[in-house]
Amino acid sequence: MSLHEADLPVQMHVFPDEYHIKWQPIHRYNIYRRNIQWFVFWLQGEEMDDPVDPDQYPRWQKMKADYCGNLSIDEGEPLPAYCEAA
Repeated sequence: MSLHEADLPVQMHVFPDEYHIKWQPIHRYNIYRRNIQWFVFWLQGEEMDDPVDPDQYPRWQKMKADYCGNLSIDEGEPLPAYCEAA
């Protein structure tokens, strides 16, 4: 089962003329930046000042709200940390 089929927040960015291993330096640089910004957003709840994509934070906020709003948790089970502030 894929992450998308499991209703988990997931995003993919495809670079033209690139496959799984990126060889163009600017693409590698943006992948690293985007990955760091994704993890900082989801794990620390912070938004960085220089987003790779200006629309990424509103999109990620919606992903978080949709995911956390539809999350069913057993009684007594804590919310995931990234949902507590959502």
